Amino acid sequence: VEAGGLDWTSGFIPNIKKTYLAKKSKFVVKGALLATTFLVPNMATGPTTKLAVRQAISAAVNRTYISNTVYNGYAPATNPEALTTPNFNPVLDPTLASASLGSPDAAKAKSILTKAGIATPLNLTVKMVAGYTDYLSDLQIMQQELKPAGINLIIDQEAYTSFISDQDNGNFQFLLDSLGYTPDPWSYYYTLLDSTIAPPIGTADTVGNFGRYKNPQVDSLLATIGGTTDASVQNPAFYKIENIFAQNLPLIPMWESQNEIEFNGNFVGNIPTVSNPYGAPAVYIQPDIGWIAARLTLATK
Repeated sequence: VEAGGLDWTSGFIPNIKKTYLAKKSKFVVKGALLATTFLVPNMATGPTTKLAVRQAISAAVNRTYISNTVYNGYAPATNPEALTTPNFNPVLDPTLASASLGSPDAAKAKSILTKAGIATPLNLTVKMVAGYTDYLSDLQIMQQELKPAGINLIIDQEAYTSFISDQDNGNFQFLLDSLGYTPDPWSYYYTLLDSTIAPPIGTADTVGNFGRYKNPQVDSLLATIGGTTDASVQNPAFYKIENIFAQNLPLIPMWESQNEIEFNGNFVGNIPTVSNPYGAPAVYIQPDIGWIAARLTLATK
């Protein structure tokens, strides 16, 4: 620990360029793509089960504006298949390599609802953890962006324990959360989508697929991937999952989860980088924190 600060930490810092990077020339921020931020819909009950509702929300939100406004650009918009890249590029369907979520369009979003026969204004509630100031800022921006589309977004802030309970039991319309944190693309999609890990609403789910998405084809494809190490078998299955995700929006992908990792370069050397990603540098990820701590060095003065 340096007087007045830490040598290695990770967390959201508002206006980080001014309040952190400008303080000392060797303060550095390393972005590490570890997860994706989603609006997680309840896929078992309520209006969020309707594809048009999910499509309208996705069409109306300005992900780039939120990234630039809240995260200083450290959380760029993700892709329609919600695949963390470049981490998982080896399993990316080449036909989706340049796929984009598109520019925000509130008129298009409202048209999607109208064509689906969904009356507006539509009231929807999203739960988040109280005290997560970046999530609150994200959602307040979304509120304004969704109004012209005919959607009233109600923000429900909960204590962390209540949020986790509601998440696990499926007691929500939407959650705002970051999911992933795995180096394996099968594990990533498995915890997002596999229905075999999702119990009925009201029964705690602590593994994943909190929205209770059910698609037998996706379950079968995940089983195929998990049952072999042959890339010639795995990759076509991944491609099908990615296309199903992009078309059906079982979760609404938002942006690459901001994982601002702050280092004091005056004291710390051998920091993980994109070119030398020897571990996930966020201090809340095990076992990487120990792996990295053993390999950090004293910086050259």
